[in-house]
Amino acid sequence: MLCPVTLDLYEKAGFRPLFRKLFSKPSGFWEKLYNISNTGAQCQGAGHRRFLPWLILLPLLAGAYGCTKKAAPPGPLPQVPQVSGESRARPELLVKAGAAPLWLEFDGEGLRPLSSPEDAALKPLIPWPLAEHAAGIVSWEGGLAIAVNRWGFWLVKDAAGGLFELYFLADKETTPRYTMRRAFTFQGRPAFLLYRDDFFVEHGIPPPAARVLAVKSDVSGLEAVEIPAFSAFPGAEGWDIEDFFTPDGVLWYFKALHKGGGSGKVSYVRAETLSAGGEEIPFDAYIRAAMASAPARQDEAAFPGLPPLPAGFVYTAYSQTGGACIAAWEEREDWNIGAAGLLVIGSGND
Repeated sequence: MLCPVTLDLYEKAGFRPLFRKLFSKPSGFWEKLYNISNTGAQCQGAGHRRFLPWLILLPLLAGAYGCTKKAAPPGPLPQVPQVSGESRARPELLVKAGAAPLWLEFDGEGLRPLSSPEDAALKPLIPWPLAEHAAGIVSWEGGLAIAVNRWGFWLVKDAAGGLFELYFLADKETTPRYTMRRAFTFQGRPAFLLYRDDFFVEHGIPPPAARVLAVKSDVSGLEAVEIPAFSAFPGAEGWDIEDFFTPDGVLWYFKALHKGGGSGKVSYVRAETLSAGGEEIPFDAYIRAAMASAPARQDEAAFPGLPPLPAGFVYTAYSQTGGACIAAWEEREDWNIGAAGLLVIGSGND
């Protein structure tokens, strides 16, 4: 990969979009280029192959400052982020919400501060079910809970004086394997729904047995909880809950798909409460509810008062606690996501 000095120069010169297209989303020619590089690095007698990518990249590097060490050929791009974090009972971060924006990036191990999302790492653009990004923000009695796909929860708690504590809660055996569909509260506790995405990846794993994980009552970690509304579609029998929403905060809708034995049966369900079973409804009634649940717009106008984002970045969620505004942002191209993180800024309501 390119050395930090060279990469920094190109980013500051405004070439991030070019670098994004060339290096962060390898497909077609570039994917073959990566494969040639990897094969050449591993196969005896094919040493000339490993240098082929660099012959193509030389014109890009000619005008930049060089590195003191020769960079190794690029390795295979990850399809699923490897998150090493575990639940932490102590605050991971102590942040202050002020007039100046505080930008934080998900980096696979925690959160790291940035001067701007434009300075975020050039991560591979991968399909959103596989990428680390905020899957939702919910309010609860302790503050805010931010669900991060393939991770777990970041909890934001008011520590007084404009300070906020951030705790990280995860289930490293379950969350890295499945996609988060939605964050919500159940019986007063933050929770999120997991499902097995089959559109972008062929899996050799069953649907999640623990479909919903919630914050423990003592806030020491996550635990599996049973949702009575899902009881007619047990995960142990191959059922997966692929969609889940409420258009009005009263009625709940979900799509259950049977993935065991290749039956492919689909059920669309409406429930008056998550604490009891629901009723199956026609597909068109489900679609009408889904359309009513969709936001009217998803551009920056839907998030008034927040700092503008660089081109290629969007806000996806927003909430307030105490005197702080917390917003989720991500780098997006079609259905693919690169860098992602949070914005913390004073709301003026303290």
